[in-house]
Amino acid sequence: MKGLVYCLMLIGLCSASPAGREFATSFMQNLGNDGRDTRFLVEVTALPSSKGSTKVKVTAMGGIYEKDISPGKTVSFKLPDSVEMTSSTKSRQTVLIEASQDITVMSLSYKPYTADTSVVYPVEEWGTEYLIFTPSSSGRDTFKEFSITNHKEPNTVEIFLQGSVRFQEKYYRRGSKMTMTLQPFETVQIQSKDNLSGTKVVSRLPVAVSSGHSCAQKYTSCNHIYEQLLPVHSWGKEFVIAPLPYHSIFTSLHDSIFVQASQPTKITMNVNGKVQTYPMFAGQTLELYSHWPHAMYLTSDKGIQVLFEFNGGSADILEYFDPFLMTILPTKHFSTSYTVQGQSNFYNSVIVVARNEDVDGIKIDPKPQSANFAWQRLEGTNFSWAEMYYDTGRNFFRYHTPSPHLVSIVMEFLMLMAMDHLRLLI
Repeated sequence: MKGLVYCLMLIGLCSASPAGREFATSFMQNLGNDGRDTRFLVEVTALPSSKGSTKVKVTAMGGIYEKDISPGKTVSFKLPDSVEMTSSTKSRQTVLIEASQDITVMSLSYKPYTADTSVVYPVEEWGTEYLIFTPSSSGRDTFKEFSITNHKEPNTVEIFLQGSVRFQEKYYRRGSKMTMTLQPFETVQIQSKDNLSGTKVVSRLPVAVSSGHSCAQKYTSCNHIYEQLLPVHSWGKEFVIAPLPYHSIFTSLHDSIFVQASQPTKITMNVNGKVQTYPMFAGQTLELYSHWPHAMYLTSDKGIQVLFEFNGGSADILEYFDPFLMTILPTKHFSTSYTVQGQSNFYNSVIVVARNEDVDGIKIDPKPQSANFAWQRLEGTNFSWAEMYYDTGRNFFRYHTPSPHLVSIVMEFLMLMAMDHLRLLI
């Protein structure tokens, strides 16, 4: 994603956004309680290199919202609650974002006690083949779900199901194929009690695909989680996955790394110097465990999709974080310069992954408090990783390395879930 930053939001998380001028997305069902605090947002950021203000137009549910954004600034567009999809159905609830210059876009689906974010990819990043991932959580009245969003031409989509689905008064068994036509800017949401991981989506023209869960649960309370997926042609073969420190109290707990293959593939995993190899078949989803404080180095002989599911965890006895989902980007997307924007009303932190020879050359401008990195080497590889915290508040930091080698950044925005109440830091 063009100078990519991975963003982990402990109400959800997002990979750093690729830039473009046209985006379209949809909001899947969030099973949280409706109320006056419900928010469906798209956050739009103008690039620091923009020439003058950027005109942005957001179209949703028949409404048009327009704003001008100064270089390097972010604005939020609050959308009507009716933008949220419910049940397995087609709809006209697509959100279209257009800009006069390159921008990046993030979506937020927020209800009291359950919220998540996702990167929104520009239409030129879309593809015609995807592999669905849905968390296996099976709470009462919750659903595994995915959505397909079409662009401006009529399109045909085939869905090869790995779970049973009821759609438009017809029942589709696991292993069956659904075929449908999507009109311009039409979207479809598919929900099931079954795990839909491994379901293949193939379209005649490029589409956007998001997948997740209406409210997934493992160690803590349930949380709506979703992520816009990368098409198969954008998958990679080398990944570095840093752990999250929210199982340091209960060390037996783990987070999950899900690996998916679209064809017969061999993957190799290195954790703490211990190397293991696994064969995978086409359509397989393999779960690996992430334990603090051990990072993972993952390689494959064919392109794979890698997703990180934070299963919920505790910072201390009174504070805990609910589940979220993120895409792990391959090292081919690492870059030499990043602009990172911290969020107000959150604890902000950054995880940096770099090659060992580059760690001393990374510069942060302006330098925030606690900007010193305590680098951890990933044994048996040429990579290191480190975490850095900085002040609450909305700030920009630029990360530079003079090296021709590439660096990855993971950014965390920590929102606390304390004693079943969402507590924003104010």
